[in-house]
Formats: sequence, C-alpha cells, structure tokens
Amino acid sequence: PTGVYSDQLGYIFTYSDTSMLTAITRKQLTISGLTGVNKIANGNNVATLSGTAIVNGIIGTEKVTLSGTPVAVFEDTTVGIDRMISVTGYTLEGDSIVLANYSLEQPTGLTGNITAPLPVHLKAFKASVSKKELATTRDLQGRSVTEVQDTRSSRFRVSR
Repeated sequence: PTGVYSDQLGYIFTYSDTSMLTAITRKQLTISGLTGVNKIANGNNVATLSGTAIVNGIIGTEKVTLSGTPVAVFEDTTVGIDRMISVTGYTLEGDSIVLANYSLEQPTGLTGNITAPLPVHLKAFKASVSKKELATTRDLQGRSVTEVQDTRSSRFRVSR
C-alpha cells in the first residue's frame, strides 16, 4: 500500500510499494522549562528568559545535550500584555550518528508583558547651584539627577 506509515520508537517510516523506497524522518525534539520575563519599554525588543531549558523527546538512553547561544526577542517594542517572544540559537550536541536522528524545534509559546515606564514626579525640590557650575550630580530620593545650569534657568534630567 502506498503512503502507509507507522510510528516505531519515535521514528516515522514511510514507504511505497511502487517505488520500493523508504524514507525515515528525523524525530523532532522540543524545549521546555522556560518563561518570558516582563520588561519596561526601553525602545528595543530584547527579551529575557527565566528557567532552565530542558530538551524533550530523546529516545531511550541516547546522549543528546542542549547547547548554543539562545537569543530571545519580543515581536516588537509595543507596550502590551502577553507579547510573543521568539527564540533562536539553541543547538544539539552529541555523537553525529545519534544527532542525525533528530531535529530541534526552538522554544515556542513564550510571552511577556511590556509595560510603559513610570513618569517621574518632582515635588518640593529646591536646588542652589552657582552659575559658574555647568553640571553637577545630586541625589534626589534615590534617583540620579543631572543638573544643567545656564545663566537664566535650570533644567533637570532625572534617570532611574
């Protein structure tokens, strides 16, 4: 019968009586154990993952390990809840004969929230700086404050 297949130890065998050819499809391994980390919007789409990556689907006692340099990114930089995170860069290590039996699916279904930065409110702030000083750094309730002085006014840049 043409197109008949069976699942033997995770390998998919297909054959055709007319061509007498057999094809063996690699077993797809998946990665679990990771979650996306929420972030404050900062203009880039770099995402952070937490947890320990675990490779799933290895047959029997075959020695296959997860390696590589994963890179995680949000789909875009838009503020929102459950923003999709895509991951690339995971690879498999092991004996080349064993690895030939497998393919690796990068982690999927990961999400994280991107929140808007909180506004900074200055209350009852009074600064006294000499007009000769061009810039000074002061501490304002745990925030770093850079003061730019000219002869007419003071402007403040507050960073978190």
